[in-house]
Amino acid sequence: MIEETLRQVKRSDPARGRWDVKGDENSLWVDASSLALGAVLEVNGDVIEDACWLRRDECSHINLAELDAVIKGLNLAIAWKISKLTIMTDSRTMYYWVKDTLSKKARVKTEASSEMLIRRRLETLRAIVEEYGLSLDIRFMSSAENKADARTRVPKRWLGPERDQLACGAAVAITE
Repeated sequence: MIEETLRQVKRSDPARGRWDVKGDENSLWVDASSLALGAVLEVNGDVIEDACWLRRDECSHINLAELDAVIKGLNLAIAWKISKLTIMTDSRTMYYWVKDTLSKKARVKTEASSEMLIRRRLETLRAIVEEYGLSLDIRFMSSAENKADARTRVPKRWLGPERDQLACGAAVAITE
């Protein structure tokens, strides 16, 4: 029964076969918040995939989470066989760390409590770039411009009622 259903789905699925995406302008938008990591993969201005992951360890520093978002986003790009990519971030610290790692000009300097974890992630990033022959660039932009920002946030309307929708009323009946 299940096998027949799977065969029917395979025959009826209009999106089957291999998907190839090609373009000259490939962007990976990344972000992290206390809640989640987010990544948006864009080719020639079209979003081809986006993802978010809940943070397992909300105690780790936000810059460490930003690096995790970059690595997860690069895995998306590799799955799409994209080798030339611009990383877009709103984290100035992470921007300089990745820029220095990619350029090999200077050793990344940090006095953060998770210095070893930061260095490991940057080494992982460098190893991914070398192993897959990636050509990466990185750009900084504001949070308002970051397309991955919305994937890491809870909509404000979920956090509570809007002020103009608040209606409080009380009626007291005193009977003797």
